Amino acid sequence: SRAERGTALALSGALRAGMSAQKEGAGPALSAARDVLIEAALDPDYLVLVDPTTVEAVPATYVGPALLLVAARVGQTRLIDNAAVHLGALAPAGDVL
Repeated sequence: SRAERGTALALSGALRAGMSAQKEGAGPALSAARDVLIEAALDPDYLVLVDPTTVEAVPATYVGPALLLVAARVGQTRLIDNAAVHLGALAPAGDVL
């Protein structure tokens, strides 16, 4: 439905919010993303930061490249999305995330 399409945009909005907070670390990046989902009344199946190599959750103190992963149901549809981030500092010059 039109309303569900609007709600679905919260997933990409959550990723953008997490990316905006990436230099502050894992906790702030997850909190920023979670806030967008809460505002859209979405209860995610998962919202997690993982190591891009092992795909295991990173600790709160982690600094370096990570993937921000999100999945949630909008109506009957399960949506998933992800974004590359560099936690705790800006990405080194020339790196593509």
